[in-house]
Amino acid sequence: MQTNLEPAATVCRCEVVPTISGEEVQVLISPDAATAALARVDALHAALTGLVLEGGDLDRIAAEVARVLDVAVLITSTDGRERGSGGVTERIRGSLERADLVDPTGRFRVERTNADTAPVGDGEARMLRVAAGGEDLARLVGVRCDGPIDPGDVHALERAAAVAALVITREQAVGAVENKYQGDFLRDLFLRRAGDLDYVVEHAETYGWDLDRPVVVVCAELDPPRPDEGPISSEQRRAWQQRFAQGWRQVTRDLDPGIAGADFSEVVWLLPAADDEQAAAVVRRAVDGVAGDKVAADGPSASG
Repeated sequence: MQTNLEPAATVCRCEVVPTISGEEVQVLISPDAATAALARVDALHAALTGLVLEGGDLDRIAAEVARVLDVAVLITSTDGRERGSGGVTERIRGSLERADLVDPTGRFRVERTNADTAPVGDGEARMLRVAAGGEDLARLVGVRCDGPIDPGDVHALERAAAVAALVITREQAVGAVENKYQGDFLRDLFLRRAGDLDYVVEHAETYGWDLDRPVVVVCAELDPPRPDEGPISSEQRRAWQQRFAQGWRQVTRDLDPGIAGADFSEVVWLLPAADDEQAAAVVRRAVDGVAGDKVAADGPSASG
């Protein structure tokens, strides 16, 4: 008896992938490659979930993604201020600077990433939105300088962005409580009811602040809407204020980790300065750092 045997069919998955130039190409993925990619994504997601449960921060999340995917990772604010990173060597930072994707303050120029991708060396930077509950929280940027980031790794970065959203949401909840107590303390200090000098210095140290030195007090607020702008929702205004305050926190932390400050209806920071010349210099550095690249502004600027 003769049996006709037909060759087994190989099924390949096809994905449409945007290129650096913004064009779309079709990429065929073999079953074995697709299975391996999915397994790696699942393993990464499990590892990241474990880090979140252990209280891991954005640096640990970025480092794990960079290790598994062999891709440098930046987690930034929505306007590109770095909040966490992993695998970002000096060579990678140099490549980003040469690609004009980093401004002098170190901010990643999110506004220059066309269609969420941008060429970097022989590779690319790919940017993903980090969001939760409809709120735009941050950006996750994957960088590979020696070739494109393949579709499987892009899918893994999307999973990582979802995990980063959980971490940021947790940090926001903790930060809101901390900011309330810090704001109450600063308010008492300005009203001269915080206690004697020794107590003020000691209590400030519990927040990581150094008040045992001369400081200049800086107040900054968002500019009011322009006459030609339409009505702004309270949610949008609150989002701008949160981003504004976070920008000041990051810039002042880079200037000096011991700088005191809080977010009221405006932000208030106590910058270290021994004389008028130092005061002018440190205020200018802080304002320039917060302002960043004017091209990035998608909300009102700051008034001091």
